[in-house]
Amino acid sequence: MLPGGWSEADLRYQAEHIATQKLHHNGYNCVASQAVVVSADWAQKDRFLAHLRAALAAHPPAPRTTPAATTGAPTPSTRTATTPNGSEQAAC
Repeated sequence: MLPGGWSEADLRYQAEHIATQKLHHNGYNCVASQAVVVSADWAQKDRFLAHLRAALAAHPPAPRTTPAATTGAPTPSTRTATTPNGSEQAAC
């Protein structure tokens, strides 16, 4: 999703799709999204990230179905970091 003048419905729609990509097979799929890079200058950054966090929080927990389930490896979590150029990155 490129920065622009998006409606709330568009922001929510894209955030839900990113959350779905991340949570495919509980995030243990090699093609699951692992990071979202958002421009620090995007006026709608905070609204988009709020929709993304809400979409991730609303997803029901998936059962652990990988070998990591028996090793005690941590489950994926959402965290946000600021890159050296000031962009905010939500890494899941």
